[in-house]
Amino acid sequence: MRKLKAGKWAMLLIIIFFAAGNGFCSGVDSEGWESLQEGLFINAKSISRPSDGTVCLWVKIVPEEGSALMYEARDHLIQDGKEYQALKYEYTGLLSEIDCLSKRHRELITIMYDVNKNIVHSLEDSSPWKDMPSESSLDLVLLAVCN
Repeated sequence: MRKLKAGKWAMLLIIIFFAAGNGFCSGVDSEGWESLQEGLFINAKSISRPSDGTVCLWVKIVPEEGSALMYEARDHLIQDGKEYQALKYEYTGLLSEIDCLSKRHRELITIMYDVNKNIVHSLEDSSPWKDMPSESSLDLVLLAVCN
């Protein structure tokens, strides 16, 4: 059991370092990022297609100051005992998997960053598949990568 947990942590660190080395921690203007709308970006270089109709990619969400999304992210950090980091929170990166045929998605990795691009929270978890709400930000991602 102990080896399994250590293995999961090692894999998470490898993925985080891959993300940092792949330009994820760089600014939005770095090569590979495409803006889909205000505060929503995809990393075109990260797109992979593990199976027919399924796409994996990094998505960056930069919530507007004062928005419900910003409040929700900061509240999550506060509930996790990270009050100081909540004040400095700026954006979230998601390694998302999208099922283009069923219009569903799930997050494989979630990484929250502060204004200095430091990681303030990360979670590696294959969340269950969820239906993609129409006219949502994720629906824009689906339209951009499922053609």
